[in-house]
Amino acid sequence: MQIKKIFKFMLPYALGIFIGLLIALFSAYMFEQTSDEKFCGSCHTMTPMIKSYLQSTHGGKNKNGTKAKCTDCHLPHDGLIHYMYEKELILTEEIFMTETAIYLPKIWLFLIYMQFLNL
Repeated sequence: MQIKKIFKFMLPYALGIFIGLLIALFSAYMFEQTSDEKFCGSCHTMTPMIKSYLQSTHGGKNKNGTKAKCTDCHLPHDGLIHYMYEKELILTEEIFMTETAIYLPKIWLFLIYMQFLNL
């Protein structure tokens, strides 16, 4: 009888932890999948940059054959929150510029992004 009470009490916590772990694993997987030249080069405007990257030492044309990911140089590495924020801001900037052919300074993109999030 006591075991049933404990099980009923612990089940929601165990499910919460399990769901949290699944979300964390999926998030880590998506961050990894959106950090390389395949993802960054999927936009037609990035084709010349990707070609240049693949022919450079960053793209593996070096004695070791090692590659740098786009995010190694183009995103900050001083904390997860700052990394996620900049990644979303850059994605918003790229989509906006690609779809509208209008370049906006980052402060305007930040304001648009915050308005979109209703913050």
